[in-house]
Amino acid sequence: MVELCGNETLLLYFCKVWKEDSLLVFLFIANQSTSLLKDVTLEFEHVERLKILESHGCHFEAIEAQSIEIFQTGVEMEDLAASGVISGSIRCLFELNVHLRFSVTLAPLDFIRPMKMTTDEFGKLWLALSNEVKQNLKMAPSQGSLSTVLNILQQKLKLHVVDIIGNEGIASCRLLPSVPCLLHCRIHAGLLALWLRSPCPALLDCLLYQCQKAMEEL
Repeated sequence: MVELCGNETLLLYFCKVWKEDSLLVFLFIANQSTSLLKDVTLEFEHVERLKILESHGCHFEAIEAQSIEIFQTGVEMEDLAASGVISGSIRCLFELNVHLRFSVTLAPLDFIRPMKMTTDEFGKLWLALSNEVKQNLKMAPSQGSLSTVLNILQQKLKLHVVDIIGNEGIASCRLLPSVPCLLHCRIHAGLLALWLRSPCPALLDCLLYQCQKAMEEL
């Protein structure tokens, strides 16, 4: 849980919950004062690269002293070029007007989930997809076997490892709610050869970048 903004009267906290089929954003509005807060309004005023699935805000007629109210909404990503941003404000009447601004940043990987499938299902979907990218990444001797590399990519990119045969491996994931991306990789002459396919070119670019980043961090 992260504190977004606050003063002596109000505190606003944020957390995100990764569910199998969605990303949920929770905002916790804490009344720190010893008085009742009336007409508390939380509103998303600007959304970049994201789609809010439910309400863009909420209103509480009152928040009891020393208590917390919770607002939640589902979020999807519409543009994978960069992180998505939700900015907004919270207002209430408490002797003087309280007006606090906040901003939440969500990364593309927040919206990637493993996509479980068999080797046969992978092969059929692979042939059905035409958009692709290929890249050779240098491997350090310490980066070990293909199994080790795939385990790291599985953890960092939330991939489902479908199969490993010799020096070749296949994995799959999806962009919420249901856009697939398939990955084929093999190790040859100190290089990790990546081959990705997806119906979404932006998803290919995003995951290739994340693979490069993960390999650099190994």
